[in-house]
Amino acid sequence: MEFVGLIEDRVWRLSQASADTPVAFHSSCVTVAELEKFQTQGQLPLPLVSYFRLDVCLDDLLSAWLDKDHLLREFFSSPCVQCINRFKGLRLLNQDPRETIFAFITSANNNIPRISKLLIALCARYGKKVWAHDTVSVYSFPTLEALAHPAVEADLHKMGFGYRAKFIPAVARKLIEAGGDPFLANLRVSSYKECKTFLLALPGIGNKVADCICLSSLDKMEVVPVDVHILRAAALRGVRPPSPCSSSISSTAYRYISQCLSHLWQPFAGWAQVVN
Repeated sequence: MEFVGLIEDRVWRLSQASADTPVAFHSSCVTVAELEKFQTQGQLPLPLVSYFRLDVCLDDLLSAWLDKDHLLREFFSSPCVQCINRFKGLRLLNQDPRETIFAFITSANNNIPRISKLLIALCARYGKKVWAHDTVSVYSFPTLEALAHPAVEADLHKMGFGYRAKFIPAVARKLIEAGGDPFLANLRVSSYKECKTFLLALPGIGNKVADCICLSSLDKMEVVPVDVHILRAAALRGVRPPSPCSSSISSTAYRYISQCLSHLWQPFAGWAQVVN
């Protein structure tokens, strides 16, 4: 299986060479001259090391989680070795904040195939074609300026974004006002509280989406976003909010569950919920 996509403004063609090699890259999309500009760690260029967080030893994290969590320990002691090995390869990607924000806005009340289709269409419409081979074309993610254009909302409605169409140009304008991509990059070194407060002030972003953005693109590895799956995982561990949840979880209950699981799986709690 191969993946062709954009990481740090370069198109990469990637595959997993073996069970012991997390990622192998092919230089058909990146020229030799470009490769020579990258610093490397081992045999891999640093953009790939950063994107896949290959500087973090997943085996060490798993050992720490198994020591703390009896349910994870029971799962990974299962005789289903093939299943276990597959889960051990799950890595939490270190994604671009701009792309992550708009991807999660698009994901609201949506399914994965449709989310992918909409984001591909968004890039093809407002991004730039940066690579093409046979029937495969790769487009850059649109700039904030492109998404902030007054005509974008109507266009997105035609493309099938539904109620999310109004949020995308509105958020793009808010991000430009805040300082654009440099501002987003600086959020990586801001506190979790500062990041979440800013994100919750953006149209179309609630508790879970804000936490997903913090975890996936702003280096807040301690954050555990709470969805239905994590609610079940919490209940199995005896973690329940002081007041019973109704059909929708309150902000207080959300915060309580997230903090409890963050404490259980720290310091990489957000990564731990991926393997649950």
